[in-house]
Amino acid sequence: MVIRKVTTDGGIVWTRQVHFQAFPYQSGTAVAVAQDHVYLVGVFWWWASGEYKTLVTQFDADGAQQWQQPYHNLYGTDTAWDAGADGGGNLYVAGYRAGGPHPHVVGFVSKIGPGGGRRCGPA
Repeated sequence: MVIRKVTTDGGIVWTRQVHFQAFPYQSGTAVAVAQDHVYLVGVFWWWASGEYKTLVTQFDADGAQQWQQPYHNLYGTDTAWDAGADGGGNLYVAGYRAGGPHPHVVGFVSKIGPGGGRRCGPA
């Protein structure tokens, strides 16, 4: 997955590539901005279960990765398709779940706080 910050006239400020462990397929699906945080939301193929899972990565305004966290149920596919943020730095992720204990496709909305993941880099 790749995220890029650009100026209003199209100049590139920074570009970051996000890779989650050794999972082979990863795709960004949404970006949300809250205060000084930028969130990249996407999906990755979890080879152990053969299912898609949701991944959220938070950056600061300068492009430094703050944290990265997979969010998923134990069974079934969890796919995020959209994201939005509020003035408090909370992230809202919308998508769907299927398989596992869910015999049908069901929608979901999740709220993730500004410190909602594992920290990246030095503590």
